[in-house]
Formats: sequence, structure tokens, C-alpha cells
Amino acid sequence: MAIKVNTKESQEWDKLVLGLGNASHYMQSSAWGESKGHSQWPVSKIIVQSKSKTLPVQVFSRTVPGLGRLHYAPEVAGVNKGVIPDLTKSVRKHYSKGLAFKVELYQPFSEDLITAFEANGWIRGNSVQYRNTVIVDLGGKEKDMFARMKRRARYEVGLAQRSGVKVEKVDVTQKNLNTLASLMDLTAKRSGAFFRQPSYSNKYWHAFNGNNQGSIYFARHGNDLLAGAFVITFGKCAWYKDGGSDRKKSNLMAPRLLQWDIMCDLQTQGLKQYDLSGIPALEDLETSSLKGLYTFKTGFSNDTVRLMPAMELPFGKRYAIWPKAEHQFLRLYSGLKKDFWY
Repeated sequence: MAIKVNTKESQEWDKLVLGLGNASHYMQSSAWGESKGHSQWPVSKIIVQSKSKTLPVQVFSRTVPGLGRLHYAPEVAGVNKGVIPDLTKSVRKHYSKGLAFKVELYQPFSEDLITAFEANGWIRGNSVQYRNTVIVDLGGKEKDMFARMKRRARYEVGLAQRSGVKVEKVDVTQKNLNTLASLMDLTAKRSGAFFRQPSYSNKYWHAFNGNNQGSIYFARHGNDLLAGAFVITFGKCAWYKDGGSDRKKSNLMAPRLLQWDIMCDLQTQGLKQYDLSGIPALEDLETSSLKGLYTFKTGFSNDTVRLMPAMELPFGKRYAIWPKAEHQFLRLYSGLKKDFWY
């Protein structure tokens, strides 16, 4: 599969997004736009001009049956209070014929920013992307990065190394992608987690690889493949996008060494931070089925990040149904289609 995104137009868009000076998210990149646009979410782009800054926004749109078109801008960065009035005007100009416009910001939680949105007619909506995460600082030397990890995580890295676990960065071939998908399937069956179908994942795997922004890493012990990960880079930031593991030889701590070696490789490339892509909120931890995931990811950093909630700009009277109906609609869709709607 070949998805071409490395065109002059896509390069100019990525440059504009990365020029915000923030940790611009890969969901606003041309590679994500091209791959997501091959699904049921056609992509469009707007450039908001305000006195405070120029804000590029990539938007995906899909019809909610019986309610109208929902427009969705995921993980936008670089938004300040000054740009919100112009963002609102631009959204109303280009997208008001629909149900609503949902935006999620890849920015730390800010009540002041929420208040500014609400003053311009936005309301808090249901989030699609994760709200809490661990972002690893890749700065300094390797020993500095290692020292910032928790003691148990450092011990587990050493244990895996002494036990002979080896991590390799492999070519993004269809064979290796199929192997990664098999590891993800093992994880899904073991944990009850839900992953997108390989036909969906393959689109963005190939798109980011084609743009030199995607990599696969595998952890092995002898002939046994124990863990794998697909990592996306965009600008000076990286994200752990997909991964899976085999529970055999779990005592060797292969996933811990896998992530550590990924961080070391990213650091040698000059990247500044690595987002481990989602943890439960601390207040939900005791009742969450993902408590183990929280423990694993926070082993790499003492700092967790709470991100902004989704904000929605309503269009028309039908929107009144949406806030209460969204969860039920998504649940019914997933049950029928065995897939996510977003």
C-alpha cells in the first residue's frame, strides 16, 4: 500500500503546523490527514488569522445519522485566548451547516482557556482522545534520562538487559506490520482492550513511514518475539502509537526495555519529548482496568500531564440531543460494526 503525502503542499502544511512553536501533534500532520481521509472522514483545512498568531487547523467531517454533519479537529496546538474569537468566526464561516464543531487541544488543562472558549459560545463536549498522559523528557544525556526514571523501572531495564533481551528497529514492511498486528491481537485478547482493524491501521502506518515519520521496534529473547511498538515522530516530538506483547517470558521485562531503547533512539535523533499516549486519570485509578498500564508508563517519569477537554461549538437546535446521545450512539456503533466511529 502506498499513500503519498510527501508533496510540496503537504510539506508546506506541516511546516505551518510545526511553526506554532508548541508540541504540535501528529493528528494535525499531512500524513494523518491523508490516511484518515481514506476512511469515512474527509479532510479539510482552514488557516485562522488573528492578531496574536496564524493558526492552521486540520478538520475531519462525518454525518451523524439523523442529526447532521459533525466536524472534528483533533489535537490542535498553539491556541491562546487571543485566537479563540477568530477561530470561532472561521469555524462558523466554513462549517456552520452541520451539527457541531468539536475541537480537542493538545495542551495542558487551563480553566482560563476553557472560560475563553465558553465566552465565544463553545461548551465542554465529550473527549475522543486521551485526557491524561505521560510525556517523557528526552533532554540531556542518556544517563540523565535514565536517572529521571523511577527506581523500579531502572531495575527492570537492567534485568531485561542481563537476561539477554534485545531490541531492534526494523524496516516498516508489510511483513513486520503484520507481525506487529499479531502482537496487538494477543494483547487485545488477553486484556480485553479494543484495537482498530489492521485495514485501518495500515493506512496511517504506511502514510507515516512514507513521510519518514514512522518506525517499528521489536524486542526479542533468542528466537522468541516478546513485544513490539509503532512510533510516530512529528517535528521534535514522538508518540507511542501502537504496541503489543506476548506474555511468555513476562519475567524478562521485555516491554520495559523496548520502551527504554526507543527513548534512547529518539534521543539520538535529537527529539525532545516522547508521549506514551494515554493513562487513566489518577482519581479513577483504583476502579480502572488500566491500573497496570498507569504503573508501567509512570515508571518512566514522575510527571503526568492533564490535557484540555473537548470543546464544541453547537450549530442549530438538533445539537441539544447530541451531548446526551453521543455515548449511546458510539456504543451502538461499536457493537454493530466492531469498530470505532471516530
